[in-house]
Amino acid sequence: MKNPTKVTFIFQSGRKGRLEKHNAYAKDMFYTFFNFKNEFDTDLIEFGGFNDTKFNWFLFYFEREFVRRFLKIPLFATFLTNKMNYEKIINSDQVIMSSQRVACSTLPMIIKARLSRKKTKFNFFVMGMFSSKPKYKIFIPFQSIYFKVLIYLSNNVFFIGRGEYEFAIKKHKLLKSKFSYISFGVDTDFWSEDNEFESKDREGILFVGNDSNRDLKLLLDIAEELNDIKFTFLTSQIFDKKIPNNVELIKGSWGENELSDTDVKELYLSHRLTLVPLIESLQPSGQSVTLQSMSVGTPVVLSKTSGLWDTKNLVDNVNILLIENNTLDEWINVIKINYYDNEKLKMISKQSTAVVEDALSLDLFYNQIKSKLEL
Repeated sequence: MKNPTKVTFIFQSGRKGRLEKHNAYAKDMFYTFFNFKNEFDTDLIEFGGFNDTKFNWFLFYFEREFVRRFLKIPLFATFLTNKMNYEKIINSDQVIMSSQRVACSTLPMIIKARLSRKKTKFNFFVMGMFSSKPKYKIFIPFQSIYFKVLIYLSNNVFFIGRGEYEFAIKKHKLLKSKFSYISFGVDTDFWSEDNEFESKDREGILFVGNDSNRDLKLLLDIAEELNDIKFTFLTSQIFDKKIPNNVELIKGSWGENELSDTDVKELYLSHRLTLVPLIESLQPSGQSVTLQSMSVGTPVVLSKTSGLWDTKNLVDNVNILLIENNTLDEWINVIKINYYDNEKLKMISKQSTAVVEDALSLDLFYNQIKSKLEL
């Protein structure tokens, strides 16, 4: 019998479509939704359902042209705020919001719920909340107030990047009791492989990703420099005319569901390395791709930025290859040394699979969240 506690997840988009379109999919991008669903009364809300009224269009342009453009507050309330969603929220015991974009967009309903003395507890994940600055300094206090109100009215703020968490507890000492660092986890049941890594069974280097913190210029420079190696890019952020001849470009993104997770898994398993070049930022980035690839046993080369999400479990030259200075020369050197070294790659493959299973799985992610919610 399920626990009667009502838990509602709020996401941007892509989850409902994936549930309807694909029979087999990984559960990690649902942020433990299925784990909660197995144990609690659980529901899901997504962005969508924009009401075509003059007032809503006014709010839409205000959000886009002023709040998002100048204040750098990721507010998309017009795609979320409606009576049906509000009723779901206030009838929930716990609301879990998958990012600060979702939380910022939910804030108007959070304020209304608090003013109505509803007992719903609000929790959200942070990924780069403190790395985005307003266009002009005059707007910094407005952004700061918005974020502080959001944090103050929430019960838990979950950081999945240790660097950003440590920055936040120093910067916001009065609010740090609400902050927790939680290790992001992936679906190790789906992202698994029984066969041992062998270079002869694989060819080329893979890149997967669409977020703005991926260093696409550096990626293209790497591929152009290593023109004797085949590259595969799975992204919607690069145009065909920009790619070198040794690159196969596959257009796609997770939210738009062009490729199934099974297709992506096959890409990981057919390549020798996965590259995750990042722009220096406090924002944690590349967790899902890195951990998915590690989980199936494909070694990862990753930029070591200040936003590196896990400085404890990711160990350079043991279970991952970390690029310290993020220069083109360093990337080329690390790839050349390791790409043809089957024994080294086999060792990293084995260790990467083990560390994800032992410390970075979806089930462990769930247990950490549930503990913080005191359920």
